[in-house]
Parts: sequence; C-alpha cells; structure tokens
Amino acid sequence: MARKTRASTTWSGCTDVAWMFGVATCVKLLLVPAYRSTDFEVHRNWLAVTHSLPLSQWYVDATSPWTLDYPPLFAFFERCLALLASQVDPLMTDLVQGLEHASYATVLFQRLSVMCTDCLLAIAAWRCTRSLPSRAHGNVVAGAVLFSAGLLLVDHVHFQYNGMLLGLLLLAMAFLGEGRHVWASVAFASLCCMKHLFAVAGPFFLLFLLRHHCFPPPPARAARHSSARGKSIPSRRISPGAAATQPLASRSTFSLLASLARIATLGAAVLSVLLLSFAPFIVTNQIPNLLSRLFPFGRGLMHAYWAPNFWALYTLTDKLLAAGGAGGKGGWTRGLVGEAVGFSVLPQVTPLGSLLLVLAAMAPVLLHVWLRPAAYMQRDTIDSGSEGGGDKDSRGVSKVQPHVSSREARCQLSVYAIAAALSHVFLSAFLLGWHVHEKAVLHCLLPLSLLASASPAWAAEFLILATVSHYSLLPLLFTLPEYPIKLLLLSLFSLALLLSSLRLFSPSPHHRRTLSTHQPTPNPQFPKVQYPSWLYKLRVVHALGVLPLEMLCQLLYHHPGLHARFPFLPLLLTSVYCAVGITVAWAVQLYAIVSS
Repeated sequence: MARKTRASTTWSGCTDVAWMFGVATCVKLLLVPAYRSTDFEVHRNWLAVTHSLPLSQWYVDATSPWTLDYPPLFAFFERCLALLASQVDPLMTDLVQGLEHASYATVLFQRLSVMCTDCLLAIAAWRCTRSLPSRAHGNVVAGAVLFSAGLLLVDHVHFQYNGMLLGLLLLAMAFLGEGRHVWASVAFASLCCMKHLFAVAGPFFLLFLLRHHCFPPPPARAARHSSARGKSIPSRRISPGAAATQPLASRSTFSLLASLARIATLGAAVLSVLLLSFAPFIVTNQIPNLLSRLFPFGRGLMHAYWAPNFWALYTLTDKLLAAGGAGGKGGWTRGLVGEAVGFSVLPQVTPLGSLLLVLAAMAPVLLHVWLRPAAYMQRDTIDSGSEGGGDKDSRGVSKVQPHVSSREARCQLSVYAIAAALSHVFLSAFLLGWHVHEKAVLHCLLPLSLLASASPAWAAEFLILATVSHYSLLPLLFTLPEYPIKLLLLSLFSLALLLSSLRLFSPSPHHRRTLSTHQPTPNPQFPKVQYPSWLYKLRVVHALGVLPLEMLCQLLYHHPGLHARFPFLPLLLTSVYCAVGITVAWAVQLYAIVSS
C-alpha cells in the first residue's frame, strides 16, 4: 500500500510538471517573432564556427566580433546543434556568408532549440519537487520555475540558453537532496564546463560534499547537537556489543579509509567530466587560447548596463563625490575590452580584490555548511536511522515524503536548506563579482524559487526579491512592441505567485484536511526569516515602488528635453534602485541562514 501511494504521488507530480511545461511552451511559441538581441547572432555565429572550422580553431577564429567564449562542453553542444542547423538552412552555419543571417527558418530553429533544451529544466524541477511535503508544495515550486518571468524574457525574447543551464543546477541540487552525491558532482562539473560563471558555487559544492559524503557527522553527534538545542532526535541503533568488540583504533582507521575512498570517487567523477570536455583542446594545445576567451578581465568591473549590485552603488557614490569636488571627473565602464575606466575618488577595484570580496561575502554560509551539517538534514533523516524510525500514520505509512523509498529517506537531505544556502552563494557573487551581467541574477532566483513553498516568510522573501530582480531585467528589452509583453509577464508572474502562496499557506478546510496527512515534521534547524516588522513593510513598499519608478523612467525616455540631457539616467535609476533591494535581501537571507 505504501509503495502504491508513493508511486501514485510521484506520477501525479510528474504529470503536473509536464502539464505546466506544455502550457509554458505554448507561451514561448507566441514569443517567436519578438525582439532578438545581439545574443541571437552570437549563438548563430557559434553554430558556424563549430561547423565550419576544425576544433583547433574554435577559440582562435575572429571572423565575427562575437567570438566563442563559453567552455568546451557548450561548444560541443553548439556543434551538435549545427549538424541539424546545416540541414535546415545551410547559410545559418556559413562562417562568412552567414554573418547577421536571420531568415525565418534560422529564427525558428534557434528559438525551438531553446524550447527543447528547456526539457532539462522541467525534469530538474520535477526531481526537486519529489522531496517536498505535498503535491501542492511541488506545484508552487514547479510553477515558479517553469513560468519564471525572468527566464521567459531573457531566453525566449532576448535569447539565451539559461533554462538548460539552470536545469543542470537544479538537477545538481536535487541529487544533493536525495543523497546522490556522486551524481551531484557530475551534474555540477558538467554545468561548469557548459558555463564557467557557475563555478562561483564551487566552494559550496566542495564543502557540502566533503561534509555530507566524505566526512559525514556521526548520528550520535547529530542527536547530541539537536538535543543541546532542546530537540529530541533519537540516534541510529547499534547492534549490542558491536562498539565493544571493535577497537577504537580500528574504527578510526576504517572511517578514515572510507572517507578517502569517497574522496577518490568524487574526484574521479569530476575529473572524468573535465577530461572529456578539455582533453581535445589539451591535445591540440589550445588551452591558452581557451582561457584567454573565458576570462577577459580587460572588460572592466562594470558592464555597459550596470548590474543592480554593490558596484552600482559604489560607482554612483564615486560619481557623486567627484561631482561634489572631492576629485577629478570619473569615467564610465562601457563593457568593451580595453575601454574600462577607473574610479576618480574611491579606491580602485581589481579582479583579485573582487574575488576576495566574493569569498568573504559567502564565507559565513560556507562555514555554516561545514560546522552545522544538521541544519541541512531532514528531521526524519536521523529519526529513520533505526528500522521503523520516523513518524507514521495509523496505517503505518510514513507521513514524511511519501513518494521516496525508505532507502532514499535515510539519506534525504533538506532541499529547502540547500536551496537557501546555494542561492545566497550566487547572490554574493552577483553583488561583488567582476563584470557581472544583469542576467546573472537568475542564478540566485531559480534556486530560491524552491523556498516559495517552504513557509509564508520565505514565500514573501522570494516574491519581493523576484519582483525587484525581474524589474531590473526589463531594460534589456527596449523596443516598443515588447513593452506591454514584458510588463504583462512580470505582473502575471508576481500575481500568480502571490495567489498560489496564499492558497498554499491559507487553504480552505477541505484542502487543509487533504494536505494534513503529508505535512512534514519541521526541521528544527531550518533557516527562518526573522527581522523587524518595520523592515518587512519597508521592503514591501520598495518592491511596489517599481511602479512609480517605471513611470518616471518612461517620462525621462519620452520627454525630448530630458532625454537629450539625461539619456542614461533611466538605466542608472533602475540599476541603483534595484541594487538597494537586492543588497538588503542578501543581508536578510544571510542572517536567516547563519542564525539557524
């Protein structure tokens, strides 16, 4: 009976995700004729490069200004697409004649390629929702992922493949939550070989895998740690006399050897992915050219359109100080190689300095991962260490996670806690990283979307951050026909997320009875969002403030005199205003995690 219940729940979650994916695909089809940024030509050129040239010239060719600057695994992905593209429209993969080529067949092919690769995002969303308390919780998370306004705007209007990449990230998170640590390391290594900017999460994955896979805390220690906090968590049963018959030195030696074996297993899995990706370029002696393309530090600290991060506030402060007579006139970074201009008053920032600041910003969470492993474990993870452990209903069926097997339940980790910590790591890199693009805010939002069903406070936190972050992406689509589209997508996503959260956490009596049998035992270590009510109200007002800000920006855009005098003021206002909200969100989430 329990197995049948688990199977039916899993199948229901799968069909729900499939239905949502189908509806989202229909929306994406409507966006095919929409505006395309230069990224469309970038990826078309990469099709031509990987199809027309030998592998040894992929990271050397400069026929187009849009040179290949993604890691090898993504280049191989483009090569596979090029095999099909050459059959659809041969000019699409022509290196010289195909420059700026955008026939209807080319547009349709590239748009459909993004939609098809989004299947990985749907699969990852389903795997993440398998460990959630109920079907309703999973539907909220799946909807937040598959109908993300940011992904729809950036991937299916602006044009990129973020859905596929973020699908790999969510898949790695799901594997962590399921205790499939080797598969998690393979998924994350593959992600870094697809887009190296995700490597900023490397310290998190390294410490998490070392702590939970290579050097896991003893169950008795976890029980003592929880008991010290006033929580009663029984430890695993040990057969009578086992501890007495096994010498302490032997147990320590066996534990050390087991840890070394696990480290070797993880290392072999990661090295296999790296070798498969980089070996062809090692053989052809292309590693120096490849690295120079992946890390163009000459582009400067800021992108042409400032990402809404700490550096936007830092740069604005420098400009105000310079205007007030504290120093000479400063320049603006333009996002082009060799055209970066430094600050005039405040200290200069180097790539190494930016990296150190990023590591310092994520250090509290990384220390939390290592020192507080119990915070990333489900309550039933330790309870189920003994046979028959864990809470059960009157039928003997486990009330916690009914759609995972008992073997999986014993190694189940808290996907909520993992999502909170990983999102904060990406948020730290977004705030303080070197030459960060505004689109990188999606790296923080998609993991955080899992917490939309964690609690009312976390749902509000995600909604506030998503509203501000998605609004910061709107200047990417500056053409008039797309203006109502981007506003409609942002408004509908925020409204749907608000209504689904209200329904989930304030259900009717009928739904309350339906969900009651699947409510989990809360993890006493789970991070709780707690801060003064006045700060919460202020953040809500700030999120709603994007409405008058948008009106002001439109006035500046369309007023002839103001636009001629302050052409970039709307972009500056948008970036700085959103930077304030995102920075506060970083501080709130940090406090929630480290205080758990």
